[in-house]
Amino acid sequence: MEKGTYRIRPPRSRAPSLLGSGTHTTPSGRSRSLPLSSDATSDLVERNLFAIVLLLIFGVVFCFAAAYHLFQSRVRL
Repeated sequence: MEKGTYRIRPPRSRAPSLLGSGTHTTPSGRSRSLPLSSDATSDLVERNLFAIVLLLIFGVVFCFAAAYHLFQSRVRL
């Protein structure tokens, strides 16, 4: 790629009449809802964070249990 040929596109601007409505129409004609409110977004982030922490705790316990099992079942010379 040559130096200086890449350009970043600016974000799409929205028409002022569509900002106040609950849904807007995409260019394909289908409607979709606007982004979630800050309360719903924070609840979603909190739930995802809880799931990640729970998964990490489960992984740590599983790894230590597997290591302990391998340590106990080793062949002693």
